[in-house]
Amino acid sequence: MSDSEEYSSLTDLVFEKNQLESADFEIAFTATLATIVLATTSSTDVPPFVLKFTSVALITTTLIRRMAVSTRFADEEKILSITMFPIELLTLVTFFYLFYTPAEIISTATGLNQHTLLFTALLIPELIIFLIVSQEVVFKNYMIWWGGFALGIAGSTDNLIIRTVGGFIALIAFRISLVEDMPEELDEAQEFVSKVENRLETALSDANQEFEEYMIPTSAGTTIATWKAILALISLFVLTTGFLILSFTLSLVFGSVFELFLLVVSAFFVRHIVRFYYLAYGSPKENQMFGKGFPQILLTYLVYVSGLYSVFVWI
Repeated sequence: MSDSEEYSSLTDLVFEKNQLESADFEIAFTATLATIVLATTSSTDVPPFVLKFTSVALITTTLIRRMAVSTRFADEEKILSITMFPIELLTLVTFFYLFYTPAEIISTATGLNQHTLLFTALLIPELIIFLIVSQEVVFKNYMIWWGGFALGIAGSTDNLIIRTVGGFIALIAFRISLVEDMPEELDEAQEFVSKVENRLETALSDANQEFEEYMIPTSAGTTIATWKAILALISLFVLTTGFLILSFTLSLVFGSVFELFLLVVSAFFVRHIVRFYYLAYGSPKENQMFGKGFPQILLTYLVYVSGLYSVFVWI
């Protein structure tokens, strides 16, 4: 088995995807996005024909992918590969629109209609972080994906720095994950995390004995859980505050130029959450989305940003 196949099998293991079920999710996911877009085309300044075309194209592309996985004689891998780029681009546009609509309401209410993109870019990081936290709390598969992703990167290279960083990310991800029982293939990572936990529990136990006289009723388990929550809240606060400060600082220094920068940043956030949904529940595998060279990745990202700019700014 090649490295790419091992990499993909790790993804399949984490999310336990079935091809037909994944294709059905894509239909349900894109249909939901398209329905929301089509139901609100009249309440935005984005040309309705652009939104309608995007929605219809998205649903049609998803249908083609569903037919590919359910047709016996079709070249399934080729069709899924060819349609991966357009379906991701179309999903990015429709998903971005979900944030653009409430931002337009805010800009209208505040009398700053020319700054709709600004409000959109400011809303996106906070709302997507909220989606990520909700994903982990409800479905418990976001951090374990990060752990599996980092473990796959670390295990497929001889570069010491990449292996070290990948191992550290995997440790943090599995440590924060709300999943109690790791899949068997991740036992090695779980054992590594358990060793760290045992050391932490020992240290906390010693600390509790020293401070018993102060009547501190805590245990290693509750302390660890508390620190998980505190870490999540602090991270959310720091990311949100930092992004807002950076955005308004750039607006004062560079004027309207900063909106393009904000669009690039917000596109990164939107693409991340869209890719996660497709990786977690849809047909694509990690090596299909992340196994490309840097020039192709950069070119693809530029096309995505240009597409968003064309729809929400230029047209």
